[in-house]
Amino acid sequence: MAILLTQAQAQAWTGGREWQKGQPYVGDLTGLTAQPDGEAVLLRAQAHGQDSYGVSARLRSGQVMAAACACPVGGGGHCKHVAALLARAARALGDFRALPDLGQWLSGMSAETLRAAVRTMLEREPDLIRVLLMHGPATDRGNAADDLRRRTELAFDLVNYDPEQDWEGEGPDLNDLRHLMDELEGRLRRAGDLTPEEQAEVVDACAAFLEGCAELDDEDYDLGLDELISPARTGLLRLLGLSLSPELREVALDTLHESVADLGWSLRELDAGDREQAGLFAALPQEDRQLTLSFLRGLISGLPAGYRRRQATTTLHHLTPPGSLGDADALALARETGQALPVIDLLLRQHRLGDALAELEQAPGPLAHAEPLFAAAGQLGALEDFARTRLGRPGARAWLYGRPRAQGQQDEAYALARAAVLDRKATPQPSRIDAGWVFSTADIGLEWLAELRAVSPDWPADREQYVQQLWKQPAMSGRLLAFLLDEGEAERAARLAQERRSELLGAPLLARLAGHLGAERAKPLYLSAVMLEVAGRNREHYARAAGFLKDASAVIGEAEARSVARLLRAEFPRLSALRDELKQAGLL
Repeated sequence: MAILLTQAQAQAWTGGREWQKGQPYVGDLTGLTAQPDGEAVLLRAQAHGQDSYGVSARLRSGQVMAAACACPVGGGGHCKHVAALLARAARALGDFRALPDLGQWLSGMSAETLRAAVRTMLEREPDLIRVLLMHGPATDRGNAADDLRRRTELAFDLVNYDPEQDWEGEGPDLNDLRHLMDELEGRLRRAGDLTPEEQAEVVDACAAFLEGCAELDDEDYDLGLDELISPARTGLLRLLGLSLSPELREVALDTLHESVADLGWSLRELDAGDREQAGLFAALPQEDRQLTLSFLRGLISGLPAGYRRRQATTTLHHLTPPGSLGDADALALARETGQALPVIDLLLRQHRLGDALAELEQAPGPLAHAEPLFAAAGQLGALEDFARTRLGRPGARAWLYGRPRAQGQQDEAYALARAAVLDRKATPQPSRIDAGWVFSTADIGLEWLAELRAVSPDWPADREQYVQQLWKQPAMSGRLLAFLLDEGEAERAARLAQERRSELLGAPLLARLAGHLGAERAKPLYLSAVMLEVAGRNREHYARAAGFLKDASAVIGEAEARSVARLLRAEFPRLSALRDELKQAGLL
């Protein structure tokens, strides 16, 4: 038996960090075995540290195909214990005791012997019943076909989860259900070639997933069920787009509707994967679409005001074809979603620009969210005019600035950035997110300052005006000091430090300034930074104080830094945590 596993291949599986962490465990592995299984080889061992953990890895053609470890972080098979196992295999394959080929061994067992072995395994590891039920036939139907619905129901029955006891927030163990979903999606990939009987099996399986998720779902906790709900619902939509018997079509449509009633149907799910579900729904026969829209209307009428009603209304609005309702009904539906953008979109489609702008006036969101709607209506100019007259609106200046900036219109961009930095004491601070401009409120936003630098035709003049503006505001001393250091004006920063109290500047900035000055001028700044941190009276502050003093040794000399550390110990003899941090920094 040859396992051609190189160290590079092994390390690529775990990553460099876990690989290094695993090296101390390599020599302590016990119970090393290697068992062929067809073209693959399964490695097993016991890793020892504070506890002992079973660890395994499956190899094929010199590649790691899968791995697992019983340690708390080993479920994905990339932990330090797996790294130790793979390192041992790459270095000393002879240390592994060879076991018989698994496939050949199982083939040689009689049915009675195999049943006895399985029963023994279940006695030792009761949880393995989940594996057995997931893979074995679940009904006596006279053929070898698996009943995927029944196995899915059993897998849900065996999910043992109480969110009140889940202190780590890990959620339920859905691994068995993920394997079954992989099987279902495999069948759905060949949906067009399924026989009527196979179509019915797949509809049943989709129903089992959706019914199981509905039973497991908890409105107060996110259990991660979307990864099962979405593909099951997508499968139903895919099947409903095919030629089904009337009876099966009715079952599939009822299953879809029940899932919406039990689990909701969010826009995030509808529009995921390049709007796959929305596209599948739009391609359904008109009768099925009308039945679904009618179902949603009935569902909404029976729901109390709240999140679920708004979600169902938003879904109904999203699935309703444009122009299928009268203007008044369409507007009423858009308003019932509780969101401004659908209303604005509809008003623009109805050529009611003034009403759309009035609605936007009341909407709290960034203008970037409304931009696609106004662009589609050919009204971007109106949106720009709206923003110019409302620069105090959160995000308006940022969005308006992004327009000429992206189009190379430097004069308008410069005027907006300059006003944001120099003409206002409080301004929105823009940052690019998903190619849009959003805001957060800040005093003379530093992001605006960066934008002004980028578009200014005379940055030295604008910079000087900014400095003079901040110099008159003692509360802005820290920001000004950082700006001067960023601009390479250490001497000017030192003059500012002489004029301001240390508390206004802060220890980190004082230490940063000290690093730009000579020893004689740096020492009092470092001492001020250290004393400010010591005054914090907790270990975190003491650690920073020791760090500043350690940095100071490179400027004022190690002997001087050690002398200061001794003075601190003498001045604060009862601060044992300070003494410990100074020792850890090598200063005592």
